[in-house]
Amino acid sequence: MVVLHAAIHTMALLLTGGLTLWALFFMVTGRPPDGAFRATYVLTIGVAVAQNVIGLVMVLEGYRPADNYHYLYGISLIVFTTAAYAFATRGSAGREALIFGMGSAFAFGLILRAAVTAG
Repeated sequence: MVVLHAAIHTMALLLTGGLTLWALFFMVTGRPPDGAFRATYVLTIGVAVAQNVIGLVMVLEGYRPADNYHYLYGISLIVFTTAAYAFATRGSAGREALIFGMGSAFAFGLILRAAVTAG
């Protein structure tokens, strides 16, 4: 389970980093985020949920992170990415790209912080 948790961490880091750059492209070009971007963003939310479920299983098996903030970062990842999706899809194209970009960049930071607190 530890190896799977680490692999999903890497996948989530790559997804959120890529989405941040992709959203930046939309902001610079003035184009609205397309369906592929939104689908990838939803996939990222699904990866975050899977990561949290695997983490919960690990806790039930007796594995604990070095710092309890690790739990906060995991839960915050789901809350903020989902909220960003909800807010982004209710506005103009420029606002949508900005919120998606901010949500992705924030998620990237949360994933990095979670790795630091994992121990």
